[in-house]
Amino acid sequence: MRSGFLLHISIVTLAMISWAVPASAESMKDFDVQKAQTWADALAICDVTKFLTTDPKLESEVIISSMPSHSQVALHRPYFIPPSSFYSDVMQETFERVRKAGLVTMNAYGAARLRYAKLMLRDYAFADATDQAFLADQMRLCYALAVDTTGMAQKSKSGANRK
Repeated sequence: MRSGFLLHISIVTLAMISWAVPASAESMKDFDVQKAQTWADALAICDVTKFLTTDPKLESEVIISSMPSHSQVALHRPYFIPPSSFYSDVMQETFERVRKAGLVTMNAYGAARLRYAKLMLRDYAFADATDQAFLADQMRLCYALAVDTTGMAQKSKSGANRK
């Protein structure tokens, strides 16, 4: 009888553990910008990453955020997407450079931004210290990507002047 009781407790405990962490929960490393297939994906991943590095309280209905170029912006649940669709001014500037080069459209970026907001915010609820460190490293990579697009834009301008 005791073994039956222990088996029952084990099954109930296992069921509770499996409900606590959904099977769809992934690591933030699954959203590695280096694996992005398009500029829209890369920019969206970077923008959501920037938001998540602020350690937002995702259970909130509204997050009042001090974005760099704005005094305060209300970001609304469920995806906390700013009115401009960009949380990061750097990513918005990078988007403009890439858009002018004909490599991304606002529609493609908007769809990617919504898709990654849904996925990354869902998984951020289960983020641990390793995920936080990954996001910080990824943001540095995103800034390097932005600097690289600035350099390419400047090279193309100086190359155009030489012709």
